[in-house]
Amino acid sequence: MKKAKISALLAENSLFGALPEEAREGLLSDPRVSFSEYSAGETVYTTEGFQKALAVILSGGVSVFRPGRGSPVLLNRLSAGQVFGAASLFGGGETYVTVIVAEKKAAILFVPGEVCEELLSSSSAFSLSYIRFLSDRIRFLNRRLSQLSAPGAPKKLADFFCRGPDRVSPNMKLLASSLGIGRASLYRILDDFLAKGYLARDGKELLVTDREGLSKLL
Repeated sequence: MKKAKISALLAENSLFGALPEEAREGLLSDPRVSFSEYSAGETVYTTEGFQKALAVILSGGVSVFRPGRGSPVLLNRLSAGQVFGAASLFGGGETYVTVIVAEKKAAILFVPGEVCEELLSSSSAFSLSYIRFLSDRIRFLNRRLSQLSAPGAPKKLADFFCRGPDRVSPNMKLLASSLGIGRASLYRILDDFLAKGYLARDGKELLVTDREGLSKLL
């Protein structure tokens, strides 16, 4: 990917877009900053194999999984313009917290921790953007923890719809994985929610029609 295009993508990024243009240009000229491409299905990070860097997805997308004894649980899907890797930067751990796999062909820019530390020291705007970024991650992880720790599949699904928008078009395979429940159970609970009027169908979309009723299941 050409440097000019990467610079333009960084300018639109909520984190690196806070830097002045000359700082972004300097970042891309820094030999410590690297660029890699991944094929669909290729592993980007494992718990043991990762970079201590902020990773910016320039194109394509990745899936983020929580490893475990059973099947991995899908935590999130990230697309072009989004960032991952903050958990590896300043902690003392030698393992990463998730497994990240390219969902489709992906191009990723890696900004190592030492470069990030220099940016935090030199740019108050970048520091503020980084704090906002971490705050958003905390809110997201709290929501996911609430969903994953909800006792029982019906409560997990009710929590998902209560916290989401009024109109959703979920991928059932990914939804089942992200909530840690079987697809057969997911379809059975959805049918029950539809029958009770908590949800309604509109083509391929599901409408939340009784959020209060769903909240009583929690």
